Amino acid sequence: MGKGIFIRLKEFVKKREYENKYPKRNLSYRRIEKDGNYEIDLRNFIQEKDWKLPIINGKTDDEIALKGLLWVIKKIKYRTDMLEYRTNEFWAYAYQTLYHKKGDCEDGAILLHNLLLKSGIPYWKLRLTCGDTSVGGHAYLVYYVLSEDKWVALDWCFYPNIGPVKDMPDYKDNKLYGSVWFSWNQKHCYSGGLNSKAKEIVSIKKLKREEKMTKQKSPKFSIDKVGLIKVVKGAGIAGAGAILVYLAEAIPGLDFGEATPIVVGISAIVINFVRKFIMKYE
Repeated sequence: MGKGIFIRLKEFVKKREYENKYPKRNLSYRRIEKDGNYEIDLRNFIQEKDWKLPIINGKTDDEIALKGLLWVIKKIKYRTDMLEYRTNEFWAYAYQTLYHKKGDCEDGAILLHNLLLKSGIPYWKLRLTCGDTSVGGHAYLVYYVLSEDKWVALDWCFYPNIGPVKDMPDYKDNKLYGSVWFSWNQKHCYSGGLNSKAKEIVSIKKLKREEKMTKQKSPKFSIDKVGLIKVVKGAGIAGAGAILVYLAEAIPGLDFGEATPIVVGISAIVINFVRKFIMKYE
């Protein structure tokens, strides 16, 4: 059933109100690519036409918003930029987060924004937001609940609220969230003046927040695939050398002749290298 004329009129009025409530700015993000660094418009992160993005079905915008939030919570695993992209700060496009199925706060928020746009929620009801929280800098998506005339946080990784959106608190009254640095939607970017320093402030404050709220447990021994291959190869070489030395000493008649000191020396060097390499990951 289509929206009634009263609801359409209310949406028109509220759209005009919130599109002009805050100062509009040209905001950019410095993105590192293989061929250089680019200052890209924040609105480039909105690519809802991607056919690989799923469509979230629902009878109302509120229902779609909640289902979209639950979808991201279920499908995407929180992972810091350092662990996933080997850099302190990296904003992924929606298709990258969808591919990796991992990301930090802004990655999941950007993906959720694109999902909800593709699923039919009007652009002006959604706004990607960067600002303070009780534990530091953070990025999240806010959604406008028309029936309650309030904006709520659809936050997938920072104390997610998965109840009905109409029952969620206005994010401005939520003690978990503080001042907003800047925000944007499909058509406009908003800020009280923060622009050129936005990237630096986000990086510093978000890193502090991640130290407190990351969901990734810090194991005593953590190593990536490449490092694991190096360790295995090194351990194999060291093990082979140790076996050769042992055989030379344990089996009568088995002698490496003049090469024995060389075998012993190489084995000791390799074993020491492997030991230091492993200690680096402890």
